[in-house]
Amino acid sequence: MILYLAIVLLALATATYGSIADKLHHGNLDAALRTRETPQAQETVPSQQNESNLTCGTGPPDQEFKDLLKNMAEGERGQPQKRSETTDATNKTIVVDAHVHIVTNEGRTVQQQREAQIPALMEGINENFASAGFRFDLQSVNVTVNRAWSRGRGGQHRLRKGNYSALNIYIVDGLDILNNGAAGISSIPRRLPLNARSFVGDGTTIRASRISTSYTATHEIGHWLGLLHTYEGGCAEDGRDPGGDFVFDTPAHIEQGFSVHACADGTADTCPLLPGLDPVKNFMNFVKDGCANEFTFGQGLRMKNLWKETREPHRVAPADASSSSSSSTTSNNM
Repeated sequence: MILYLAIVLLALATATYGSIADKLHHGNLDAALRTRETPQAQETVPSQQNESNLTCGTGPPDQEFKDLLKNMAEGERGQPQKRSETTDATNKTIVVDAHVHIVTNEGRTVQQQREAQIPALMEGINENFASAGFRFDLQSVNVTVNRAWSRGRGGQHRLRKGNYSALNIYIVDGLDILNNGAAGISSIPRRLPLNARSFVGDGTTIRASRISTSYTATHEIGHWLGLLHTYEGGCAEDGRDPGGDFVFDTPAHIEQGFSVHACADGTADTCPLLPGLDPVKNFMNFVKDGCANEFTFGQGLRMKNLWKETREPHRVAPADASSSSSSSTTSNNM
């Protein structure tokens, strides 16, 4: 009987995660988060959350996105393989409109504290993406008071600004996914028709406790621009490269997660049969805050290629009328 109950519980957990992953990787972050919108959701929140053990809620890629990345990887073989081979046109910085939404159930004092953190957060994000050729131009900061949305359970369909090329960052009190163990979660880029409105759930969601540094935001925006985790696929026992994140200069490795409580010394090699040491300072790995400081050249190339393929075409479409630069507060408590 106990074994039967365990199997049922495991099946339910797997089905829930599968539903979240399917919605997320079809560009619908809003629907993915609302999958866990149940009355019991907040009851599972630990009273003492260990911030150092929070993970990324962005799951593995589906086959459609894998196929897109494989095609990208093939095309990139004919492009420059290192920065010294690039041209001024290749190095041109891509400027992305950004809208920040502070979604909370807290009072005005907390709201103001979080608003005050946004300039430093954006500065850190821009410093981190500078070498990859991206800059995010803050267009608006908006505060919304809503109990359900403040747990990451929906709201993007009402709050999102701009077209598919605009980055929307949602800063929430907590994330009721992965048993509240996620620091952030993001959608990934898709090829969408120019007149599509299905991207209303597109964006990046980060818990407020993670905005004092820019690592989590940088990691999730990396997903928003199309990067996978560097450890995707692990390493094969026969020494063959499993494909992983499909970026040519990120060595295959095994995810060690937050068991690493200090900055690694750069000697780890969890896939010894494959070339390269573990990318322990890469933004798309799981590392301690303050330890990550790089995107590889190949990751920058991938983000730019995916941008041109998926998001840049939507710049010609008219932006949402609400996307003008602003700072506002709304209350829609539930």
